[in-house]
Amino acid sequence: MTNNVKIDKKAINKDWKIAFPELEAFGQFKFYEIVGAIIIGFELIKLPGIDAYRPHFVCYPLWKKNIKECLDVPAILIEIKKSNGGQFSISFGDHSNQFLEVMKSIRKQIDINMNGEVLLSDLFILIDNYSQRPPQGAAPNSYLQARLSEFKLYCALYTDNANQIQCVLDEIQQKNWDVEHFLLWNVDLKKWLNSLHKTILNKNVFLNQIEVNLKDEKINSLKKNKLLG
Repeated sequence: MTNNVKIDKKAINKDWKIAFPELEAFGQFKFYEIVGAIIIGFELIKLPGIDAYRPHFVCYPLWKKNIKECLDVPAILIEIKKSNGGQFSISFGDHSNQFLEVMKSIRKQIDINMNGEVLLSDLFILIDNYSQRPPQGAAPNSYLQARLSEFKLYCALYTDNANQIQCVLDEIQQKNWDVEHFLLWNVDLKKWLNSLHKTILNKNVFLNQIEVNLKDEKINSLKKNKLLG
């Protein structure tokens, strides 16, 4: 970063905390909360070469083999856009000038509760809308889409919503998946489908892994809310 811009971390953290009391600072310019079996929040991603950031909504799973793997790559990454569709470029040294506009955009673009319990149905709407955006929206039968379907399935499994579990499974089984795209990710389609059924059959193992990850000291400071099916 250049030397002529002072980054006021405390002011930035304070503004985001006031806007979203349930979110806790997690490292530098990341604000998270735990909602059932997932972590949701915002990341202020630095722009290369300039002293500015763009806000993104993120969602991470909590059912992978350890917390490091859970937080490695977000399952959902949504860039918050301006009301006219343009991109934000918010100066670290003077972020308050655009902060209110960012909050207005978040309220319009992220239609789930960020300060309490989250409904599974609301989360599914957000995921479905996200699935229609580039790059995954351009390839509806790709492995990128499959990962979102898997994410929905496991959220439904966590809430023990039998109807939603079956609904997502039906969607997955009826899709004409792009086998070649799966192979580009070194994933065998049949093995992936089998792994979904195996996880459902071994639900206790799935839930136990979530509990193990929830006890990890790295996320002890995060507030917890429910994901309701």
